Amino acid sequence: MYNYFSPSKIFLYIMIFFVLGVFIGESFDISLPPHYIAVLLFLFLIIIPTSKKLSKRLFLCFFFFLLFCFLGIYRFNSFLPKINEKHIGFYNNNGQEYKIQGLISSEPDIRENAVKIQISNIKIESNKIISYQDSNSYLNGKILIDLPKYTDIKYGDVIVFKAKLTEPKEYEDFSYKNYLARYGIYSLARNIDDLEIIERNKGSIFLSTLYNVKNYFSSIIEKIFPEPHSSFMLGLLIGVKKSLPDWLLEIFRITGITHIIAISGYNISILARITEKTLGKISRRYIFWGVSALIILFVILTGAQASIVRAGIMGALLVFSGFVGRKTQVTNALVFAGVIMIVLNPLILKHDIGFQLSFLATLGLVYITPIFKKPFAVLPDIIKESLTATLAAQVLVLPIILSNFGTLSLISPIANILVLPFIPLAMFFGFIAGASGIIWFFLGQALGFFGYIILEIIIWTSTTLSKIPYASIEIKFDNWWIWSGYYLLVFGLLWLFRDKIYKTKIEQK
Repeated sequence: MYNYFSPSKIFLYIMIFFVLGVFIGESFDISLPPHYIAVLLFLFLIIIPTSKKLSKRLFLCFFFFLLFCFLGIYRFNSFLPKINEKHIGFYNNNGQEYKIQGLISSEPDIRENAVKIQISNIKIESNKIISYQDSNSYLNGKILIDLPKYTDIKYGDVIVFKAKLTEPKEYEDFSYKNYLARYGIYSLARNIDDLEIIERNKGSIFLSTLYNVKNYFSSIIEKIFPEPHSSFMLGLLIGVKKSLPDWLLEIFRITGITHIIAISGYNISILARITEKTLGKISRRYIFWGVSALIILFVILTGAQASIVRAGIMGALLVFSGFVGRKTQVTNALVFAGVIMIVLNPLILKHDIGFQLSFLATLGLVYITPIFKKPFAVLPDIIKESLTATLAAQVLVLPIILSNFGTLSLISPIANILVLPFIPLAMFFGFIAGASGIIWFFLGQALGFFGYIILEIIIWTSTTLSKIPYASIEIKFDNWWIWSGYYLLVFGLLWLFRDKIYKTKIEQK
């Protein structure tokens, strides 16, 4: 018999109620400090008499759950900025041209025809006003600016320019404003005039080193592999996909394997599971530390971006789940990691698709994979792992994909079965080719030949599958009532058959 009020269960419930509070926080405006909320709830606990039929333990649990729900609402509202003279958003949409100084606070995002950069540590002035931050403080918030593609700028540069500021737009089916707010960006600047770099190398030494390592490694890969293979390999190794040709991206979209060229929790989770099972004959301890080290290496090579760090944490937790094997500990660890990320940035819960896919894919791989293991037990291990991992992840990410992208790939299970077994090999040869090329370029080219062959197989396979009639269908469906019912049904079935699922997991160990 399950103990629904064990310390670990209560801890899980508290975290779930906190997340619920953050989720509904957009509909409430709580400006009271959290200790005021605690006092009000305490008064609620005293005033409302407890029924004799209601256990004190149950009532206390309800009290704490309600408390953490309110704290979640408060955290969401306290995270939102106050738009005043101290915030960059105050200067949007007034038609005034400003002279702006700021620090390039992230790696430039190079697109096909332009480069986008984020600037922070902002000072701003005009002919009419001089912002009060000339008192040696900076405005809150960041600006996203567009520049010509080949502008000579990099992370850590301090720049001065003139521009008008605008607020990111709200579209009917997409909130660009909320999308950028996740990164602390509240203003856009286009049609830049009089751009000048006044200082160099003023950013973090740690981040500068990471970006330099990433860029040098990328340059070696670009020399070893021809196009589109070099862009494909960079997508696999460090999540860079902007330089991939449109025709190849379309093929990956139709076949449902776009996730392989973006290091997300979806990608890392599946790769971690396949790698863990492929190395199954090695000591479990070595598998755990080996796959964890591989994830850390990926994070470093991608410049330790926030989204990649989150994906790496989710992937590491998946490995942890196989190493520990206790469902309660794994659940609490996974949810706790998600809660910490939400506490740091509550906007990611509703407005960061990458976070949603990472969390749900990892949850699916932990809990739903055992359901698919038995029906596919007769298949070879590497095919079985690819198929079960893909289906398990798809069960929980399907609503997110259909709501945001509107494309359902019917060929995806087959494509993933055929393609995923080659991904670890492609990444292995790509990595050792790039690393060897740094030391001796000829050796890198020789090893890169094997990676090239594997990439060619993947491209040919996905191209062939994409030509099958009705390989994918357009079906954008965004009804949160229906999807809420879908998730309740899935989690209800998991809870109903929890004993059978847990027994299956024990038998497969």
